[in-house]
Amino acid sequence: MFAARNLLLARQAPAVAPSFDALGAGAASLSTSGSWSHDAKAGAWVFGLVACDSGKAATSATYGGRAMTLLGPYYFANNSGLGALSVFYLSSVTGGAQTLAVSMNGGTYYVGNSVSYDNVTGIGTPAAAYGSGNASQALTCGAGQLILHGFGCGANVGGGVFSSPSGGNTRYNGAEGSYTGLVISDAAASATFAASTGTDWSGFGLVLS
Repeated sequence: MFAARNLLLARQAPAVAPSFDALGAGAASLSTSGSWSHDAKAGAWVFGLVACDSGKAATSATYGGRAMTLLGPYYFANNSGLGALSVFYLSSVTGGAQTLAVSMNGGTYYVGNSVSYDNVTGIGTPAAAYGSGNASQALTCGAGQLILHGFGCGANVGGGVFSSPSGGNTRYNGAEGSYTGLVISDAAASATFAASTGTDWSGFGLVLS
């Protein structure tokens, strides 16, 4: 009887929700490639986000020498003649400091960084948003899930930055000069993510389970 009761309790144990693990060192420059360090917990999922300017995009990435999967690119204002936000991920990584390296399809002002999450078992379908001027994207998730969100923007004449990001937890808000901006956020409940900018942008949302 006790064995059956213990088995029933084990089956009813709630799943552990995904949780934030670490933020990478990030990088920003004018180049065709870039890299930075990220120290993730063993078994975590690592997500690298890169915003590029002037019709360019990050097209490949590795983490600790292992190829990452690309989501996107998501071109600013949904226009391939502008820059883009690219998202890469790798599941169940080796613990400890590793190098995340990205390659672009041409020389560009870029800014990139990474976040890792523990207790991830899967991801949903990416949701994209596009616009010009102040950025906003509303996303939903269920109990025991977490939303990863990013905004990218670019303006080759300056002004390609974000200010006053809101919605969930802002993990990173960086830029390469005044040319390319990147915001990375997450939320453990449905949220509207927003940031102020005066240029073209794209947004990306992904539900982690």
